[in-house]
Amino acid sequence: MPRTLRLVVLGIVGVCALTLSSTAFAAFSSPRLFASQPEQPNRVDLLYTQSTAEDPVAKVTHFVPVAYRLNLAARPVGTQTGTAILRTNLGDRNNQNLVLSGVVEVVAPTATFTRNGQSQSIAAHALACTGTATHSAYFVARLRDAGGDITYDLPIYVDRLSAATAFDADATITTCFQAPDVAASDANRAPLGLKVREFSLNLIRIFTSPQKGQIRWSTLATPFTPRSGRANSAGTVELQSVLNYPRVVSLRPAVRVRMTRGFATFRFTGIVTTPALDRPTVSLFRGAQKVQASSRSAQAYKIKVGAGNFTKLHTIRRVTARQSFYFQVRAFVPNQIQGRAGCAANFHPNVQCIQTTRAGYMIRSRTILVRVPAR
Repeated sequence: MPRTLRLVVLGIVGVCALTLSSTAFAAFSSPRLFASQPEQPNRVDLLYTQSTAEDPVAKVTHFVPVAYRLNLAARPVGTQTGTAILRTNLGDRNNQNLVLSGVVEVVAPTATFTRNGQSQSIAAHALACTGTATHSAYFVARLRDAGGDITYDLPIYVDRLSAATAFDADATITTCFQAPDVAASDANRAPLGLKVREFSLNLIRIFTSPQKGQIRWSTLATPFTPRSGRANSAGTVELQSVLNYPRVVSLRPAVRVRMTRGFATFRFTGIVTTPALDRPTVSLFRGAQKVQASSRSAQAYKIKVGAGNFTKLHTIRRVTARQSFYFQVRAFVPNQIQGRAGCAANFHPNVQCIQTTRAGYMIRSRTILVRVPAR
């Protein structure tokens, strides 16, 4: 084919692809990813959300940044490797909300899982979901509703990438869902017309915890073509979620600065170090017991933080007996939605990045003991 004609053909194909992608994108614009690193060591939380008013999701593939260094050796078949929560609407029950939750366990490639009361082959499902029955690891989320009346097994496939991608991904984590809006006779129909609203995957001890620099997760989400039961690959979108470090809160031992017959005043000092964009809310928490100081029931006193350093004066009423109190400082950062403007250069060719987030988090100082003399 002459070079000029070849360029024209490529241009037409490109325009058609963009038109198709734009059409699909219009019906699948609400998905978001929140990737977070909780306080629990070596744990990663991945939350996919979308509006149920849009096309149902068929497939979600998380790309694990190299900084996490996937480690599957320590998780043999039969062990639990985390938990999962699936929030859904039931199309067969007037879009009633249903929450399914349970543990995630490692299974063998020859294992089966149960769905709609029937046993199904992991290998056959993997082939239909990903195009291959061979994966680095196979997980199944054993999900149940609160009453235990509804059970739902959800296979999850993990693949270590043989070579670093353009954005240094170490592995992928893939989940495929069932179509909620096809005929009851369709084997791929979700029970009760189950339509995914949120899918939270909390994985423990299969990653190292980098906790430094900027880490960017990437996820591909593919919708179903409405009422077809087939994945709409042209409608695939990219979601990104950014974690920034360092995140540190320190609290020094309290200094007693004033004592009267009725009150004792203490000075608390410390440091809060977070990325500049996070702008945390910082509070001093007080409890009568050590465990209470780190709980939701603790009394909270807001702290003004400047340049990372803080000073907080706190006055306690004295009584006829000596008192003991425990104190902790916590810094809280809410979820941040940055939209398409927050996307880095698209990691995946011919796929639009539509949303970037920074997942919220909380960090805590050590807990310190303060004794208040009797009056």
